[in-house]
Amino acid sequence: MAAKKIQSLCSIIKETTTSILSGFTIQNGYAATYITGGLDMEFSSAPTITGNIIAANQGHLGGGIWGQGGAMIITNNVINENSAFGGTGGGIELDATYGGPQITAKVIESNTACIGGGGIVLEGLQGPG
Repeated sequence: MAAKKIQSLCSIIKETTTSILSGFTIQNGYAATYITGGLDMEFSSAPTITGNIIAANQGHLGGGIWGQGGAMIITNNVINENSAFGGTGGGIELDATYGGPQITAKVIESNTACIGGGGIVLEGLQGPG
């Protein structure tokens, strides 16, 4: 998947960990006014993202991957050269308010962000009560 467009290249909505995205290259996405140029996971999505290359995407937040609220599994991916030009999370930005993600990477490198968290930003995690 490669393109220059104003929204993300791939969207996952309301999926569970039994939904698997594997073996894809998601690259060169550009979201001028949208959150991420790469992979967008919304509405408490919690898919398994494994064995992909997510590279050279640009967006306001989470240039490579942006996720909202789910306990997604992100494992064994190459996530590199993505950029968050409007905020944080160049490689990955996750709002984990409703579930803790599991992230084990093959490679997360050379990602950049305007404000901070060039590699990974996790928001909304709550510790033990």
